Amino acid sequence: MPRGIYTRKIKCLDCGDIIFVKGGKTIRCRKCQKKCRDERRFDGMLEKVLKRDNYECQICGQKYKLNIHHMNRNTKDNSYWNLLTLCTSCHRMAHCGFL
Repeated sequence: MPRGIYTRKIKCLDCGDIIFVKGGKTIRCRKCQKKCRDERRFDGMLEKVLKRDNYECQICGQKYKLNIHHMNRNTKDNSYWNLLTLCTSCHRMAHCGFL
């Protein structure tokens, strides 16, 4: 059990993992909460873009620690062709102007 005082043990609604909560309305584990938040952030395009790009960085081919990059740098433009799958390292280089 994690540290601290937890009042109940429940199953995550999405993945079924057991999570410990202190109270409140937590119904998803952190991993599923992040996925849900990312889907909202990218207007539901996250999974479509990852699938299109074969779940790999489009620069180096890495298949883990993936991010979605807005090619035109406009975070409000979540159109399918504006989003690109990059690993954390390549994403950082893209924002620093090295790519």
